[in-house]
Amino acid sequence: MGRDQGETGPLPMSARPSVQQACEGSRVMKTAMGNPLVAPGENRRRERVWRDQSTGGSRAIRGSHDYVRKGGAAERSMLVQAAAQDWGVKPEECSVAKGVITHRASGRSTTYGAVAAAANRIAPPTSVALKDPKDWTIAGKPLKRLDTADKLNGSLVYGTDLRMPGMLVALPKACPVHGGKLVSFDAAAVAGMRGVKHVLRVDDETVAVVADSFWRAKTALDALPITWDEGPGAAVSSETIAGMLREGLTADTPYIGNKAGDVRGVLAGAARVVEADYSYPYQHHAPMEVLSATVRWTPERCDAWAPTQVAEAALDAVVVAAGLPVEACEVHPMRIGGSFGRRLMTDHVRMAVLIAKQVPGTPVKMMWTREEDMVQGRFHPVTQCRMRAALDGEGNVEALHMRISGQSIMAYMRPSIMTANGPHSAAFRSVPRRCRHCGRPDHRANIIGLLHDGIHRRGPHGRSWRFGQAAAAVQSGQPHEGIRLGRTGPFPIEIMPALC
Repeated sequence: MGRDQGETGPLPMSARPSVQQACEGSRVMKTAMGNPLVAPGENRRRERVWRDQSTGGSRAIRGSHDYVRKGGAAERSMLVQAAAQDWGVKPEECSVAKGVITHRASGRSTTYGAVAAAANRIAPPTSVALKDPKDWTIAGKPLKRLDTADKLNGSLVYGTDLRMPGMLVALPKACPVHGGKLVSFDAAAVAGMRGVKHVLRVDDETVAVVADSFWRAKTALDALPITWDEGPGAAVSSETIAGMLREGLTADTPYIGNKAGDVRGVLAGAARVVEADYSYPYQHHAPMEVLSATVRWTPERCDAWAPTQVAEAALDAVVVAAGLPVEACEVHPMRIGGSFGRRLMTDHVRMAVLIAKQVPGTPVKMMWTREEDMVQGRFHPVTQCRMRAALDGEGNVEALHMRISGQSIMAYMRPSIMTANGPHSAAFRSVPRRCRHCGRPDHRANIIGLLHDGIHRRGPHGRSWRFGQAAAAVQSGQPHEGIRLGRTGPFPIEIMPALC
């Protein structure tokens, strides 16, 4: 899986040194609609031979590099064996260069393409030898991306570009206040508008207009009379959220992410204490391509063409929403026009299925407007951080207390791993548990004590997005006059690296 950040180039390049094929021959195979051929249902049917079909944290390459190399080496072995069998020679008597197999003794040669069909009938080897990185001729070298021309000429098909015969377009609108409900809507008020086919209740929060074009659906949706029950979220404001976070800066918490020494005792007896509060706001993913998915549902089968970071999780969402067995469902992953963690959630896929299920047999492309995308985001968690440093008489930092008050993405994505009153340890990654250079836990920083604790405060729709809240506080702090951290530099810029 990839988020259109270039994975379709480096991953084939990772395999090429093992296959010993020129990189110009590397391509990511697509169907006519631009989808990668491997769908999650097919992956499961073949015992997950393609392994984890997800991407997040920019791990598509580092998470796949090893087994892609092994796959390339297995491919080379099978191709060479097929050529050797055709010539009646031993595979070890053959060499490979740029996709050409040569029998050294006789000088006979053939191409990978010529023996591919025969190689496909050979059982893959159980173990392979990988090429030493020092002998690589492709991976690690600057090469042109494989998909640039397709992007420039507009031939690359993203999720919102998909066209199918007889396809309709659905635009949803959910309650503009998170946690609110849909009370009613007057479908008759827009039913006669040009191009409008259906006005549907999607779920307890959402209504959708289905029309024969995006603009006609949007025009009708804007004109649709809707009554919302905004619920308790209507009373939430920036001020109430900030107050909730400020309360957490002094509240008792049992959750400690990192601790070394008697920090509270050192602070109580310090010659000088410097204190600073930092705030990290909600931020929106705002990818260039808004959320979309195209679904065709029938009582027998459901297919979804969806840009997603988690193809297998998207398939699970399709199965539940469609009310069909997994064998009757499939997700066809589409190229993603940006994501940044937003498509780790599958709410858009579920919504598309619920709409298409009410228009059976017709492909329906569900897509959000940019306005809906901004209102219904799954935002970067909001936090506040209080940093208190104890200084000796010469301005050296003796102890540092960092308190995080805010949301944890795990409370929404994996609530089972939350503690009773604290966030998952991911919130504390910015202050390492041991020195990154020597490995000693007492070398986090050149200070006597460190206490890094936190308390969870729940707010609207916090989800995945890069960069830790504590890191933001640490790295955005300004140096204070008269404070010294010796080898770690001025407070608090260099506390996070914790150099020994």
